[in-house]
Amino acid sequence: MAGLLVLHVRDDPSDVPRALAAAKLVTTQEPMRVQIIVNGEAVNGLIAADNASKDIEPSDGVEIFACERALRGQHRTPEQLHEKVRTVPSAVIALASAQHEGAAYIRI
Repeated sequence: MAGLLVLHVRDDPSDVPRALAAAKLVTTQEPMRVQIIVNGEAVNGLIAADNASKDIEPSDGVEIFACERALRGQHRTPEQLHEKVRTVPSAVIALASAQHEGAAYIRI
């Protein structure tokens, strides 16, 4: 089974496309799965109505998750997310669980 890399995007919504580019690079060069976990203000970069979200097109082996707690904190709902984005109840728990299972971690 391929290894797992977790890319953590927290601060700036414009970091979401950077994480997607990094994920695409990794998955085209290495047999890895990538999870992009987004929380904090960065969840605003995952909103479907936002022009920046047009770049959200995960490649094979890449999943994007938004933190539900962060969405609430930014007065957003899961229904506002780009269609390719799933949610996790808490980014902290998702990050800890992935690391506990042996995932590599990079903060974008």
